[in-house]
Amino acid sequence: MDFLERDLEDIIFEVDNEKLRERGLLIVGKKIRQPNLTPYGIADIISYRRDNGSLLIQITELKRKEINADTLLQALGYARAVQRYLRFRRFGFPVRFHITLIGRKVEKGTNFCYISDILKQVTIYALQVVLLIMVI
Repeated sequence: MDFLERDLEDIIFEVDNEKLRERGLLIVGKKIRQPNLTPYGIADIISYRRDNGSLLIQITELKRKEINADTLLQALGYARAVQRYLRFRRFGFPVRFHITLIGRKVEKGTNFCYISDILKQVTIYALQVVLLIMVI
């Protein structure tokens, strides 16, 4: 089954977070689609919620095919853009970030597949969850 990144983005954005959670995908809070984070680029989906006196920001990066280190670096750039924006706005709460990477497969032949074992702020979803989400 082939899918377009845009199709998956449509589903994640339009479907209630609880229904996504039932399918195995954890998305927190209010979702923003395609925010322009100039000069860092345009993120796929950013969601946020207040959580125990801090702000939790989840950056969800979608890839049609392979998730790799470049995907993570792209999402980290978006996190940096949000950090700079909040600092400029003199945001007064502590901010925590979580990065979610979703794609068909994880790059083979490197140690990238272990990144979510080491960095608990990173979650990777590959083919099985993508297919579950697509049947919503």
